Amino acid sequence: MAPLLNITEQSYVHAEQMTLIDKESTVTLFGGLFTATFYVLVLQNKVPSDILLSWFVAIGLVYMIRWLTVNYFYRLDVTIEGNSYRWEKIYLIGTLITGLLWGGGSYFIFPESNPLLDSVIVLTIGGLVAAASVTYAPSKYLGLAFSLPALLPLSFYFFSHDGGEYFYMGVIILIYLFVVFASNKVMNKTNMKGIILGIKNDVLIDELRNKMLKIEDMTGEISYQASHDMLTGLINRREFEARLEKAITDVRRNGRNHVLCYMDLDEFKVVNDTCGHIAGDALLQNLAKHLEGKIRSTDTIARLGGDEFGLLLPLCNIDKAREIANKLRETVKNFQFVWDRKPFDIGVSIGLVEINENMRTLNDILKAADSACYVAKDLGKNRIHIYQDDDIQLTQRLGDMHSAQAVQKSLLEDRFVLFAQEIRCNHAGKTKWHGEFLVRMLGENDEIISPDKFIPAAERYHLMVELDKWVINSAFRYIKQLEEKYDDAILCAINLSGQSICDHDFLNYVVNKFDEFEISPGSVCFEITETAIVSNFFHAEKLLDVLKGMGCSFALDDFGSGLSSFGYLKRLTVDYLKIDGSFVRSMLDDEKDYALVKSINQVGQEMGMKTIAEFVENEKLHKALTDMNVDFSQGYGIAYPVSLDSII
Repeated sequence: MAPLLNITEQSYVHAEQMTLIDKESTVTLFGGLFTATFYVLVLQNKVPSDILLSWFVAIGLVYMIRWLTVNYFYRLDVTIEGNSYRWEKIYLIGTLITGLLWGGGSYFIFPESNPLLDSVIVLTIGGLVAAASVTYAPSKYLGLAFSLPALLPLSFYFFSHDGGEYFYMGVIILIYLFVVFASNKVMNKTNMKGIILGIKNDVLIDELRNKMLKIEDMTGEISYQASHDMLTGLINRREFEARLEKAITDVRRNGRNHVLCYMDLDEFKVVNDTCGHIAGDALLQNLAKHLEGKIRSTDTIARLGGDEFGLLLPLCNIDKAREIANKLRETVKNFQFVWDRKPFDIGVSIGLVEINENMRTLNDILKAADSACYVAKDLGKNRIHIYQDDDIQLTQRLGDMHSAQAVQKSLLEDRFVLFAQEIRCNHAGKTKWHGEFLVRMLGENDEIISPDKFIPAAERYHLMVELDKWVINSAFRYIKQLEEKYDDAILCAINLSGQSICDHDFLNYVVNKFDEFEISPGSVCFEITETAIVSNFFHAEKLLDVLKGMGCSFALDDFGSGLSSFGYLKRLTVDYLKIDGSFVRSMLDDEKDYALVKSINQVGQEMGMKTIAEFVENEKLHKALTDMNVDFSQGYGIAYPVSLDSII
């Protein structure tokens, strides 16, 4: 049973069938004409010449007309819908006429009483029918259109004669006709299945080819994405490190030197904080294109992450690298970035490290380049620093890196502890316990590590937000216990860093912790340094508004150490002013320090703030501050920091 096809598929299959017939049409027609010529030569002098000649002329004209029609007047064009069906009809008419001429003509040509010639005629027409059956197999009708008119007259001729041999001959012709009919049907189905299979194969091949092309495109895209930064189009850190590895291998094998240039943008955070990440992304995209156009064709530039870029300078000495780096620094400095009609000045700090035999591993090179870059930042930004093994600044930088790693490890392993130092009221007060919470880190042998050993590294490597969150979580747990012990008459001071003030999620974290521990906001005083407020005034103002609205109090720490102290006091609604300890410590020996402490105390109290003197190291100093009417004192002369566990 033939496959079920829709109309479009049937038309396509039919067009393919007719194409097969059309390809054989010329051979078929001229083959028939050749057979007719042979036929005439055999029968001449055996059949009246006028009958034979008339038949030959007629069949010759039919063959020629058919040939001219299918080749010139009505050619098969499968690109035109329905053309194959019309072409088949025309071809069928010609085939039917040809079959009638062969069958009908032979009926009148048969010579009387000449069985040999009768056999020649039957065999010739039988052979033509067999050939037509094969040639026209792609069509349901063409084979029968030739076979029926060609064979039926022969069968009728034999049935019309007396004699058993004629009868049997007629029967054989009918059987032959039936066999031809059945074979034609089978061959037509087989041909159709072959064409359909061929079509399906073509479709599958096309689909496979298209899928292969898609796979190639996807492979190329995946390969590109795996090796490139999607924002800037530069190669990414993974690919850059692979190329660095090759450079290291080249140094080992061939002794050639290369240079790694590590670049970190200055003031990129200002763009992000002021205009948002969309502006920051636009800056990175534009600057990446700008830098890419300024390097040599042999150089490799990559975005390593955030606002950091790497540049590999092959076959380059350190002096040439410094020259190239300086041009890039000038390029970035002169780069004009404007967003929402706001111009921004961008700079870049650059660290250079020579890739030579002393640099053993990829990690060594990247660590050295990163350190050199941050030294350039520490020295004032927008400058170049070259890595050297005996560089004191780099040694300090590497020490900070180790300290930062220790901080990260301690955060993961919960190896921090809280101490508290009492803040004593110099006059009568209602608060039963007032102190400042101080964080300490535990060393590998559980020794106490003071904050001056790890806070600078945590600030440099942007770990203060996580550290402040740890302090908040731990401090609130202790405050809950202190409230129960002292009937809520407590005030606990907790330090906040500038990084936490600017962090978008930190304020929500603190608010949620108040809900979690159910402590009174009035028991908490947040201390913020003057430097942190001045550097992040907008964020600090928002933080103060929210937390003071909840009932928290605020202290301005290290007051007097900055340059704009009194100007900011008018805008900040802080509750406590902590006088910087560098003035307090020497106030009894230095008249200027004494005057500054007195002045700060008076200004703070006149503005409605309570004052706290830091670094009060002895009773004499404490008495002088009390006589000066300073509200609170804090220092070793009052109380040493102790573990909060001992207070609870």
